[in-house]
Amino acid sequence: MSTATRYRWITRRKGILGGQPIIRGTRLPVRAIIASYKQGMDIDEILEGYPIPPAALHEAFAYYYDHQEEIEELLRPIDPEELARELGMRLTPEGFFVKDGGIAAK
Repeated sequence: MSTATRYRWITRRKGILGGQPIIRGTRLPVRAIIASYKQGMDIDEILEGYPIPPAALHEAFAYYYDHQEEIEELLRPIDPEELARELGMRLTPEGFFVKDGGIAAK
């Protein structure tokens, strides 16, 4: 019999980062911690960069290993062409997202 793992420091809030997993009491996403580690920061450097308790940092890693596919998807680089299609827009050669003949964003 398996049971759901509860995390003391990890939560999701609809209005914060689209419901991505974050460190409780902050807007710091788990993906940012994992990205920092993958870019070569060690645990002490991450703790220096983010004002969170060490337990929260270690729990972010536990969450990552329990939900690796989800976090890896959040870390995946966004292809501008794919994003334009998802938004129902097109990407101009200059790199602008266009909808209905107007410039939406760059």
